[in-house]
Amino acid sequence: GVSCNEWNPFNSRHTGVNDFKKHMIFLKKNCNIVSIADFFEKKFDKKKINVAITFDDGYLNNYNLAKPILESLQIPATFFITGLNETKCDILWADYLNIASQLCKGKIIIDGVEYVNKNGIYYSLDVHDNLYEYIKNKSAGFEFKLKMMESFSKIVDFKDKPEYFEYWKLMTDEQITETSKSGYIEIGSHGYFHNNIGIIDFQSASTELIKSKKYLEN
Repeated sequence: GVSCNEWNPFNSRHTGVNDFKKHMIFLKKNCNIVSIADFFEKKFDKKKINVAITFDDGYLNNYNLAKPILESLQIPATFFITGLNETKCDILWADYLNIASQLCKGKIIIDGVEYVNKNGIYYSLDVHDNLYEYIKNKSAGFEFKLKMMESFSKIVDFKDKPEYFEYWKLMTDEQITETSKSGYIEIGSHGYFHNNIGIIDFQSASTELIKSKKYLEN
């Protein structure tokens, strides 16, 4: 993501907009920036470092902050987008957990397991699992993520507060469609539920890809 603030207090997944612009100017001057399509077709400049610019997740700040800079500098990029707009969840689980972990100090319970906050990170009291790593690498299912959000929502509420919007809000369908018409930005798939496709079962992975493909094509 790209944020107005130069420092994201919740995670390292955002770059300040001023730094982002400087990075893009530097890369355009010193490298050969290619689209994802050109990258896979190996349309490279052998005399320069070849770079592809990509964004995961489909944040609103990609549309508000990154897109105008990319277009003004005539730089190709790809936004990889989930299908969450079609689901009952409007926030990526990782962003929810990162923000809630900083704002919430009380314990939460998920499926009977207690988690407590240690220096801004939630751990299981039973097996001392880091909740973020557990969701990312072991329990990648969408239902568990919804249970995590529900548990936090009982003691912390940040989604209606504008000061947090730029760290989690996603593009609307209309904004995705408009972005797809840009002469510089392509739209790609980042899964449907934002599950870790590498560790979920085959049928769930197939569903992720098929549903994402239909969503983006529509």
